[in-house]
Amino acid sequence: MKKRLYFILVVGILATSSIYAQHNGSRIDGRWNVKVSGHPEMSIVLEIKQDGHKLTGNFMIPDHGDLDMVGEFAEGKIQLNSTENAFAQLSLVGNLNADGSLGGNLTSTMGDMNWTATRVAGR
Repeated sequence: MKKRLYFILVVGILATSSIYAQHNGSRIDGRWNVKVSGHPEMSIVLEIKQDGHKLTGNFMIPDHGDLDMVGEFAEGKIQLNSTENAFAQLSLVGNLNADGSLGGNLTSTMGDMNWTATRVAGR
């Protein structure tokens, strides 16, 4: 009986640790290919640098320019906003999905849209 209880306890701790690590040990720094609803032809790249929960980044929009971004990533959730000196105001809110992609909602002066992102291969 004690062995069974010990086994259940160990399995529970390992499962909890795994879930915690997925959300709290995840790193999202690197380059991401971004698709925005309503603009499938645009090849947007999001470059993220991560320092703990703090994020800085660059949202690179072809033929429009780059937007400096700041925000945070915690518990599987990402939030990025363009800085005050950016040519446009943009806000990304989303999640790290189980398949390793990112996705969520984008708010800008052009309205609200959905976005998804996949890592650039080889990064």
